[in-house]
Amino acid sequence: MQRGKVIAYASRKLKVHEMNYLTHDLELAALLFSLKIWRHYFMVFTSMCS
Repeated sequence: MQRGKVIAYASRKLKVHEMNYLTHDLELAALLFSLKIWRHYFMVFTSMCS
């Protein structure tokens, strides 16, 4: 969030085999999905900090 407002959304449809996953596994998959999408922002941020 930036100044109290959301700046981006990301979503995708579950694959057939993912529909049987437990909630814990789906949350982990969502985390990995978000890291794959936003990884270039993390690289820019970390290079600016060093």
